[in-house]
Amino acid sequence: MLAEADTIIKTEEALVAAITEAAQAKKPVNIIGAGTKAGLGRPFDPSATTVSTAGLSGVTLYEPAELVLSAKAGTTVAEIEKLLDSNNQMLAFEPPDYARLLGTEPGKQTIGGVVATNLSGPRRIYAGAARDLLIGTRAVNGMGELIRGGGRVMKNVTGLDIPRIMAGSYGTLSALSECTFKVLPKGEVTRTLIVSGIDLDQASAVMSAAVTSPYEISAAAWVPGNLIAALGVDGIPADGGKGCVYLRLENFETFVTRRIAALTALLGKEFAGAGFVEVDGAVSKALWRALGDVVPFTGADYRDHNIWRLSVPPVLGGAVAGALGVKLPAATMFMDWSGGLVWLAIAPGDMAEVSATIRDTVGQVTGRRGGRSTLVRASDEVRTAVPVFDVPSYAIDALNKRIKSSFDPHGLFSPYRMHASL
Repeated sequence: MLAEADTIIKTEEALVAAITEAAQAKKPVNIIGAGTKAGLGRPFDPSATTVSTAGLSGVTLYEPAELVLSAKAGTTVAEIEKLLDSNNQMLAFEPPDYARLLGTEPGKQTIGGVVATNLSGPRRIYAGAARDLLIGTRAVNGMGELIRGGGRVMKNVTGLDIPRIMAGSYGTLSALSECTFKVLPKGEVTRTLIVSGIDLDQASAVMSAAVTSPYEISAAAWVPGNLIAALGVDGIPADGGKGCVYLRLENFETFVTRRIAALTALLGKEFAGAGFVEVDGAVSKALWRALGDVVPFTGADYRDHNIWRLSVPPVLGGAVAGALGVKLPAATMFMDWSGGLVWLAIAPGDMAEVSATIRDTVGQVTGRRGGRSTLVRASDEVRTAVPVFDVPSYAIDALNKRIKSSFDPHGLFSPYRMHASL
């Protein structure tokens, strides 16, 4: 369900006034856009006033030749993508829409919500995350002050890197009013090479061979055979046997044609017995939209399942998934980001035990390279009882508190949204 707002903000001045009033009264504030991501993170404080920036909408700057776009926080991603598409440009981090996964309305998410949660789609391995392409922000801090970070030019490097701190802060540091991004041109064509007959043990090796080749793979994913139909994409092989690896190439048509032929030859030589099918145009786009939006876990078979998102070193994705498959045999998994993102669905049960198993396994497999486990979908009760994000170390927790105090000294913004201690 969408979160309901007590106040809908339409101007930056009104946002400053609302936060100033809350600061004077020392009353907590939940910051939302369209409310489509209320199911992410720990549940909102029900005693807090909910302020929505959904009315703070519109593109304020777009210079196609300079590859820069600024938009107010309440602008929908759909509106921005439509404008960029008219100039054959894109938000290169490919923002996913978790609406179907979280039970909200597709197409309503705002750019402020995407930045607040730092959501990035399949092109993450090639173009970077949302925070990597966010070059400027305007926001109101917990004292009602308008703060600016970065700028509207890509070479602005002075001062504290506020945009990167804002990205992924879940509205706990400030209320975003405007975001500025570096945008990129789209490729002339997009095609996907589907490598079939690949099981989990082979998946990481296939994806690694592809993304380390000179053929500019912009996205790589693996889906087990029993989950392929759940993608809901017409035009791709429905029966992948052991599973399929999907490899996307985007560029000029001549380049893509040659590279797919060379990539097929390379992988065919290294992985005997694999099958190869090429899809392009609308089918390729629909496939990557389904993967980015986690469509396989939105159907009736997984409606009551808890969903986890594991961010690990890509080369270890298969090992993490394999170890979890042994310890949690009832879990279903697929991989994106060339193995760097493992999606896991598991039916409700002893979630404290499941959480401990997932986090211990990720830690054991990744070691010093590190990995992160996030509970993306669960009931409010589970998201209150079980840590949604990894519990930070003492040093990181202390650093988080100092950052929080500098932006929001009264603790107004979305209290305990990320951790029970903050």
